[in-house]
Amino acid sequence: MAYCCYLLEINLPFTVKAGDLSFSALIFSICGILCMIVLTLRRFLGVFGKAELGGPTIPKYICSIFFLILWIAYLTLSSLQAYGYI
Repeated sequence: MAYCCYLLEINLPFTVKAGDLSFSALIFSICGILCMIVLTLRRFLGVFGKAELGGPTIPKYICSIFFLILWIAYLTLSSLQAYGYI
C-alpha cells in the first residue's frame, strides 16, 4: 500500500504483469469453486452430518485435509508461475 502511495506521489503508474496475475486468479477461482462444492455437499449429504462445519469426526478431518491440500497447491502453483517454472 505504501508503495502505491509512493508511486502516486511521484506520478508513476502502478503496473502488474498480467501473466502472473491471471494465472493466480484462475488457480484461486478453481480452488474457490472446489471449496464451495465441498461445502455444499457437506450441507446436503448425511455422511457429513448435513452441516458445513463440524459433523462426524472422520469426514470432518478429510475435508480439512482437502482444504489444506488446495491451499498448498494454490501457493505452490502460484510460486512456480512467479519463478518461471510453469
